[in-house]
Amino acid sequence: MSPRFDLIVRNGTLVIPGVGTVAADIGICGGRIAAIGEKLSGAAQDVLDAGGKVVLPGLFDPHVHIGNELSFEQEAQSETRAAILGGVTTIGIMVRSLEDSYFLHLPAFRRAMDEISYVDSVFHLQIFTEQQIAEMPDYARQYGVRSFKFYMSGIPGIVNSVTDDVLFAGFKQAAAIGADVVACVHCETGALIERARNDLLARKPEGTLADWEDAHPAVAEALAIRTAAYLAKLAAVHLYVVHVSSRQGLGAVRAVRREGGRVTAETIIKRLDEFGEAYFRLAAIVQGVYKRGLDGNASSETATKYGNRARALADLAWSMVKLAAFWRGGNSLKVARNCATSPCAGMNR
Repeated sequence: MSPRFDLIVRNGTLVIPGVGTVAADIGICGGRIAAIGEKLSGAAQDVLDAGGKVVLPGLFDPHVHIGNELSFEQEAQSETRAAILGGVTTIGIMVRSLEDSYFLHLPAFRRAMDEISYVDSVFHLQIFTEQQIAEMPDYARQYGVRSFKFYMSGIPGIVNSVTDDVLFAGFKQAAAIGADVVACVHCETGALIERARNDLLARKPEGTLADWEDAHPAVAEALAIRTAAYLAKLAAVHLYVVHVSSRQGLGAVRAVRREGGRVTAETIIKRLDEFGEAYFRLAAIVQGVYKRGLDGNASSETATKYGNRARALADLAWSMVKLAAFWRGGNSLKVARNCATSPCAGMNR
């Protein structure tokens, strides 16, 4: 008689999204969960005793940046290693090409994730040009892309903004591809951000990570969410607001939902009061270690040593911060889905 299960995980405390923690066994067949219950009956090829341990499902982090600081191939290894240490088994990668067609880059990106990554992945393509908008249906057909991202306010020297007409055209193209396609938007009103950024630069030329907040006022986020939601409604596309960072922004999302708008919002751990301070302290430590490696007087060997130390510290400490969030229970499970895989990946952009 053949075993009923390939594997039984016994005596663990299961974390079930939407339910909470449950003391139960898990039966697995063909790589899939086949049964959950107390003291599962039946034979198994292997039995794992998880007594005294927490058993988590593979987590999906929908918002990750890879290839911003180092090459895509290098970060496909380092950032997904940080992810798997934190229990994340699938990531959504915000892929960026400011001008080129994505057909010039997607084959290499897909190959890197298939061959180097520790986790599964999907791509969100960041859209900036009319050519990219025209090619969106082909990206969907050839690479299975079902999510596209737009920046209403970019970051000088890093990422471009798109104007409202480009945003609206991209929304309509996304809707035409299929009802399941999502339009992700970095919602900030560019003019308000530019004024705030210039004011801060005049007052504090050598600003810190904490000063970033002053350069991104809440009103800029709330107004942009309202604008994006209106255009998304006209285009009949599902709007996904990335990294909501303020009470006013969350209020705008709630107002749109009350009005019947198709909008989903995410936040990130560093935007939560109980974890925000820990994040900025951690980021400051990593930034300090990393800068020592970038010292103009440092040898290449020293630079590599400090760079590796910074990344190792980020991998370990950030995984600990993420796991602490999940220990807090159901509410934290819902809001912490967008944990950055590592501070070395930079602020969520």
